[in-house]
Amino acid sequence: MGQRCARRIVSAGFTNIAKGNVFGDFEDWLDSSLWPELVSTTDDTMASPMEIDISTQARASSLRYDIGVGVVKEVKKLTAAGEPVKCHLEVQLPSEMSTYECGDYLAVLPLNPDKLVRRVMAHFHLPWDAVITLKTTGPSVIPSNVPLSAYDVLRSYVELSQPVTKKVRNALLCSKNFH
Repeated sequence: MGQRCARRIVSAGFTNIAKGNVFGDFEDWLDSSLWPELVSTTDDTMASPMEIDISTQARASSLRYDIGVGVVKEVKKLTAAGEPVKCHLEVQLPSEMSTYECGDYLAVLPLNPDKLVRRVMAHFHLPWDAVITLKTTGPSVIPSNVPLSAYDVLRSYVELSQPVTKKVRNALLCSKNFH
């Protein structure tokens, strides 16, 4: 590579395999030779600017809820065996939401089970890294006009446990971009 104008960054590192410290010697070489040289030779032309925005409230804001994370402290089944299940939940509110008064609204934002999401993705022949962009100008609970992971949409934004209604089925069948 030197014959093609490449420049050696650091001298090669060597170890004696008979001493049994191959990984330790390699880590020592990284820490004492390679990383210091890479840091000192990096300049603005080598570095590419990158900005990362992390949102931990994307789902809540797109669903238009002013939310905090609560903790389910207790679940009591209220119905007899064989009856549709109804439960009493005791929820510990987040510290910034100190009171819950009659008439307040509590939203539970569940996640679909991973197994069910994978089954739906397999049914529609979607690879694990498929991306969905919902193009709409109207209101939607799913963020629109931005690429989203299909897995995340199926896991967090849609109900997969209920049967599809005729209205939803017909809308899907009439959609020109739904395959």
